[in-house]
Amino acid sequence: MCAATALFEGSKIDAEVDEERMMTIAKKYGGMSAGADNGIKGYQLTYMIAYIRDFCLLNNVVAESFETSCPWSQVGPLCKNVKQAIYDAGAVHGCIEKEMFVSFRVT
Repeated sequence: MCAATALFEGSKIDAEVDEERMMTIAKKYGGMSAGADNGIKGYQLTYMIAYIRDFCLLNNVVAESFETSCPWSQVGPLCKNVKQAIYDAGAVHGCIEKEMFVSFRVT
């Protein structure tokens, strides 16, 4: 599954035309709209992670967001290498891989 959050700027008419064009392409490939509320919730979660980080650390939970950029052709290898680096660092500090959950949001 792949999810994308899109924000359309410009006049109301331009934004509606752009959204309609994007949805035509998305539907061609089986895509669908989850609605604006889900995009807003996603952004809220991103900011919330930063605020609950200290509380989580006190309870042996680490949540972090890494920001970077790369060509789309390298997204797969980037995610694989970052995940491996996290597991490697966890092993050094006594964390067991099966206790770790690593996920990615590519924007």
